[in-house]
Amino acid sequence: MRSLTIYYSKGGNTRLVANTLKSEIKTHRLEVIDLWENKTLSELLFPTIRNSAQIKPDGITVDPYYEVVFVGTPVYFGSVTPAIARFIKKTDFQNKDVILFNTFKYAGYKHSIRRLAKLVKKSNGNVVHAFGIKCNGTDEDIINCTKKAIKELSI
Repeated sequence: MRSLTIYYSKGGNTRLVANTLKSEIKTHRLEVIDLWENKTLSELLFPTIRNSAQIKPDGITVDPYYEVVFVGTPVYFGSVTPAIARFIKKTDFQNKDVILFNTFKYAGYKHSIRRLAKLVKKSNGNVVHAFGIKCNGTDEDIINCTKKAIKELSI
């Protein structure tokens, strides 16, 4: 399966999941970088109301080479990060099958997945699966949870 993982990671947990996807299923990776790190409290609390990210790259058209696209984000205040939201809005998924994932410590995982799905559908993607990785343990725990999620997806 030819796949691409698009993700944003600030603390490193989502990057660890993306790296595990790369090692386990040989996916290519594209990390979205937020060029504007210093956000105000209101921008952090209301990331879906105000589009505060300045990102690199600023959206793409997914190459026909890829059969599946993974999209990942940490959960921020029960939603997606401004960087990944902006990237998805500026990306054409060309009716690709998309698997969503997020990393979280406490709660908000389901709301974040719903928000991701809505954004991807508006950008022509077909959401086929989703999973969340709880990040209260060690890196080894995150890797093992990711491997388990991959196995459950049967890919």
